[in-house]
Amino acid sequence: MKFTFDLFNGKQSPSQNFKEWIPGWWYYSEGIPLQRGTMPNGDEWLSAGFFLTEERIDSLIHKMRAEGIESLFKADGQFLLSLYSKEQNKVHIFRDRTGILPVIYAKGEKGLAISIWTGNVITLSGIKASPSQTIFEQFPLYRIKIAPDTPIEAIKSLSARCSLIISNETISLNEHPMTFPEGKPFTTLHSASSCLGEILSHAVKKRVANCKTVGTLLSGGNDSSLLVALAREHHSGDIKTVFVTFEDYQRNYGKYARQVANKFHTQHSELNVTARDYLNLWADTISIIQDPINSPGTIGQVAALKELSLSADVMLIGEGADTIFGGPYWAPMLLLSCFGSILPPFIRRPIKNMSSIIKGNSFLSRSLEKSLKALGTPLSKYIHSEIAFGDEKLIDLIFGSDIWHKSEEKFLKQISGDMFDSLFLYLMLDWLPFYNAALKRLGFYFGLIYVFPFLDYELMQNSLRLPKHLRYHYSTKKAALKKYAQKYFDKQFINKPKEGFGVPLSKWFAKPEFAPFLGLPLEERSLRRGWWNEKELKQIIELHRAGKGTDKSAESIPWITINLELWARICLEGDSPDLYKIS
Repeated sequence: MKFTFDLFNGKQSPSQNFKEWIPGWWYYSEGIPLQRGTMPNGDEWLSAGFFLTEERIDSLIHKMRAEGIESLFKADGQFLLSLYSKEQNKVHIFRDRTGILPVIYAKGEKGLAISIWTGNVITLSGIKASPSQTIFEQFPLYRIKIAPDTPIEAIKSLSARCSLIISNETISLNEHPMTFPEGKPFTTLHSASSCLGEILSHAVKKRVANCKTVGTLLSGGNDSSLLVALAREHHSGDIKTVFVTFEDYQRNYGKYARQVANKFHTQHSELNVTARDYLNLWADTISIIQDPINSPGTIGQVAALKELSLSADVMLIGEGADTIFGGPYWAPMLLLSCFGSILPPFIRRPIKNMSSIIKGNSFLSRSLEKSLKALGTPLSKYIHSEIAFGDEKLIDLIFGSDIWHKSEEKFLKQISGDMFDSLFLYLMLDWLPFYNAALKRLGFYFGLIYVFPFLDYELMQNSLRLPKHLRYHYSTKKAALKKYAQKYFDKQFINKPKEGFGVPLSKWFAKPEFAPFLGLPLEERSLRRGWWNEKELKQIIELHRAGKGTDKSAESIPWITINLELWARICLEGDSPDLYKIS
């Protein structure tokens, strides 16, 4: 691992590689910038990571104590700041506001370990690596574990909502509610687009400053294309772009990615990941991120990172654009769901059931399916269903009764009050940090720093000035962002249908080379764990082996169970990833 940071509190140093910070505390850092210092009153501080302001850290600490923690968050970046109070004999650990730097921790028989790597926390703390119960309540629905939970029972993730306080071996959390901006709400799409677009431009500028070579995954979609345009505006050096597609996937943005690369003079390459490539990277990817993979397309990113490894300084990534600019939800569907909320249940249920009957991949059939689903689902539950994957009945059938309902209840508690404001904070401060942790760890492994301009503190704050009718525009997802993108692209380019990084799992699962992987969750070694319903899972897997599934259904139960099984064998039981490669 080229990039790592570990902080340990125990009776003795974990190894000779660790340096002492204060009595009983040791740290180790490689690749990640590290600073330490002493305040005038004798308090000690230690920081790891990147700040995007030029202000000295001791000045930031002084300002934070005088004005409140929001002054620290305004420094922006991805960092962990540890502050020792000599008077109180406490260590207070702060993190960046949007949780970009992965931070997990656990207390075991050896002591308290804090790290960006799961394996390091397990080794340093001395805990036993056993799966958490919540991995079966959240991962089947979301394909991630939502902070503060993690896939390992004893390990917690430090949410972007909180700081960590350690006093006399007692660990406690201090929550920091996010303040809303003082600026007036935007009144027009033009004013919102102009203001937020310029903040985004400045966010890119800050993140490519002093870089020799910038890299990015260029899908040809609006988010990645706009980042390339802005990077070229602020960076005169090399920009390396990589387009990834998957063998047998019929639709992609390859031609659009080439257009963007040519227009902004990037060094462009294209990768076509074959089914064989995919299988040979699957176990390696799990081994690298030390967690179950959160998206089938992540394996394509590993192929791209191998292409870019050691040839770029930073990787510009577009995660967060949907949350900031309102991409996940289409306003007409929200309105239909609001209308459906007043319908009695005996009318809603058959309407929702009709949505699952509709077949076909045409725009009309997909729109009709979505419309009936929205109309048949109350608003709060509709919002949950749009961030969840898979079928409610199948997930409950495979992983245990009421799994979907339990997760839905937990989610709805998080977005109580003003639903849309609460949803925004939940996605920014809890969901995205853990989703992005896998990307960060991949970058660290390949010697690249991932940066997220859409998670810029100033952009996040000012996006809260978007009223609901502009964030969730009646006709266009991410309307403010698309309007700003017209500075660089024509309307035809901006309004093209969305394709994304599709993985043709339904076709691949019918291929002979996938048979051993589809069989993993049904092997005796797997079934002894009791993680899923053998009879029902076997029927689903056989259906996909016969080529009768869809990409959407393949991404759910079959892919998730294989993914969890590989994770258990590699990260919990110590199997080598090489055991799961094909010749």
